[in-house]
This record gives sequence, C-alpha cells and structure tokens, in this order.
Amino acid sequence: MMKGAFRRLARDGITVVERRDWLHLRRPLSAGREPVSDWHRLEWNHQLAGGTKLALASDGRIELRSEIPVCDKDRLSERLARTRQGFKQGAAQHDGESSRPRLSTTEPLEPLEPLDIARLEAMLDEGGRVFRRRSESALSVTLPGVVERPLCLESTPRWAVRASLDLVTLADWSPESRTAFCRFLMMTNGTLRLARASLEGERARFEVCYDTTPTLIDLDHAIVALEAASRFYYREARALSEPVLASRFLDWLEGPSESSRTTTHTEHLQTRARPRRPLAPRHPLGMSRPLLNLVG
Repeated sequence: MMKGAFRRLARDGITVVERRDWLHLRRPLSAGREPVSDWHRLEWNHQLAGGTKLALASDGRIELRSEIPVCDKDRLSERLARTRQGFKQGAAQHDGESSRPRLSTTEPLEPLEPLDIARLEAMLDEGGRVFRRRSESALSVTLPGVVERPLCLESTPRWAVRASLDLVTLADWSPESRTAFCRFLMMTNGTLRLARASLEGERARFEVCYDTTPTLIDLDHAIVALEAASRFYYREARALSEPVLASRFLDWLEGPSESSRTTTHTEHLQTRARPRRPLAPRHPLGMSRPLLNLVG
C-alpha cells in the first residue's frame, strides 16, 4: 500500500525525502499564466489540505511543501493521500487560470471527524501543558516563555483541529509593509517544519491544521513547531509594520551592487543598492534574518 502511495506522489512530480523520522515532500511550481502575489499565496495556504504550503525556496523559486512525521504508521497512508490532494489544489491554483484567492479546481475538503474537546483536554493534561478552555470549540495553550502569546486550539468549518498563533492584523499597514511582510512569511514557509504561515482575510498567523482529531504526538509536534515559529520569527515579522524597515528589508533582498560586495550587511542596507539575487544569505536555521541588525 505504501509503495503505491509513493508511486502516485512521484507521478505528480512530488519528491519525498525521509530525514530524522520525517517525510519532506516538495514540488517546484512553474511561473503560472498570470502574476501571483505573495498575499494570494498565503491566502491559499489557509485552505490547502494535508498541511501543504506554498513556500519560497532558497533558490528563489515558489514550491509546494509538506512535512509528515512517520511515527504514526497506521495513519501514514491516509495522510499521504490528503497531502497529495493539497499539492493538487495548490498546483492547480498557482499554475492555473486565476490569481484570485479561491481555489479554482477543488473546494476545500471537509474535516473527516468533528472535534472532541474533552479528548484534546485529556491529551494536553497528559502532556503536561498549561491550558484553559476558551469556548466549547477552542482551547488556549500557554507556550513556555511566550506567556503573552497563547496558542489557540480550535475547531473551524474547514478543520477538525487548527493549532494557531496569531501574528498581526494588516488592516492599517502600508502597501510596502504588506509586501515585505508577505515575502517574509513566504520565506518562513521554506524553513519551518510542519507549521505554515497563512492569511485569512487580513489576519496573519502561523498554523498547523488537522483533518481529524490529532493524537498526543501530533499535538506535541504542532506545539513545538509553533513554539519555533514564535521564537524565531514573531518579533521580526511584526517589525515590518514600520515602512522604513519594510523598505530596507525589500532592498536588502535585492542584494548589494558590485561596488558594495565588500561592505557589511548593515552598510549595504544603508546604501539601498538594487541589483537582484534570489535570496539573502542564510543563518544556520536556514532562514534569512536581515531584521536582526535592525530590531535588536
């Protein structure tokens, strides 16, 4: 059965690599028929099945990604099938007819089972997590060292369970800040494992979504992924609300000129040189972090 699932993924142009008990699925995308904004890509992320996400790769290309833990082998075939559906959704929209946020070929799949809030509470209690019930369909979970930003576990019309960490609401942001912020989130999607950045309306968040009620191990994976997103990217993402910083960030992504190749990172931000390159240098976590010099 598993060999058949992997053959179907290969036929769809999806590469699968196993690293440290995780399957990493990737598929590069073409440029598409129409220009697509990062804003629309992030809106699509919110709807894609199987934890699929549109991301900016290190070579500057847009690709579909997903990460699946292999510890739950009984549900692995089902998860691969859902992820394959998510890849089909994302590819059809991105390479297809429209740059509108609605998925063009397949409506979002309904959750496979309803939320069992008592079961979630029991698993969080077993895992030693600090939480409280917010409503009949939502829990608030305290992240270690991130008391001011609790994680939300909730049931939605689309997902049996969504674990999410709100970032910002973009209603009052300048166009330049929005552009820089969306590009930054697309970059994080190329580095985070399991979690994805998405937009719903004008609200941005990191999220991990499940079609079925997750297991205790699933919850631990989701919480750890969102802890990492909060620790590494939350402060930087919010800093892009400042138009000056957003402008410098976009200029820095375009790279230094030939005459400024030997200048420091901060110096070439100040020169605002414009020749293009795919992406900025990477730190050990694999993420470009120009904002550290500006918000530290």
